[in-house]
Amino acid sequence: RAVLGNLKHGQVVFGRPIDEALTFQENGLWFEVDPLRAQSRGLFLDQRDNRKKVELLAKCSPAMLNVFSHTGGFAIYAARGGARYVTSLWGLIWIGGGCVG
Repeated sequence: RAVLGNLKHGQVVFGRPIDEALTFQENGLWFEVDPLRAQSRGLFLDQRDNRKKVELLAKCSPAMLNVFSHTGGFAIYAARGGARYVTSLWGLIWIGGGCVG
């Protein structure tokens, strides 16, 4: 715990310094995150299984409402799963929606 107390916000603990957004693949989908300048807008890795579940559930539903979209990750999975219409809200502001595919 003493070691963690000396860390600064945005400090890289292991590996090369990060000076730009990172691109990564999750279950065949590509995402971009900026963990140093916009951590709160990052794609939370602990939600990876839940995003996959949304993709599977979308096969049974033609539309999806993503009320706390944050990054849109759940909406992207829903679209790939077969949802023909996805609407995402963030902070109670409409930020997107429309026919997919």
